[in-house]
Amino acid sequence: MPGKTTFQGVEYAASAADWGTTGSVGSDVMASHVRQALKQCPKTKVFLSGYSQGAMMPHKVFSYQHVPADQVTGVVVFGDTIKSSKFPLPDNRVKEYCAEGDPVCLNGSNVMAHITYGNDVADAAKFVQGVAYDTI
Repeated sequence: MPGKTTFQGVEYAASAADWGTTGSVGSDVMASHVRQALKQCPKTKVFLSGYSQGAMMPHKVFSYQHVPADQVTGVVVFGDTIKSSKFPLPDNRVKEYCAEGDPVCLNGSNVMAHITYGNDVADAAKFVQGVAYDTI
């Protein structure tokens, strides 16, 4: 249905001990949600998103779960732990938020910067809306 938006969360355990596997554990679930949404409604515009360790999941959905880039409309990540890894989408369909001084995505030293991404939600929503309408 045009104009309808649905959000689907992915539960995963985020911890320093599981740093390297966090994205793998959740990415299979995220990829399953993508496949299910597209099976039910092939014209669905799918966006992947994640915060901190959760930002690993969109990366791994493409690389390990083999979801083709042409099935994903866009990606929005906040405080991406593997920011140096690019998404297989055009730059105008990817929005990455990395706060000044964030030690997770910028090798900064301001730990508090990593918890400021709530301030970017409205901008991220505008980005998603713009990409969704530009790709109709």
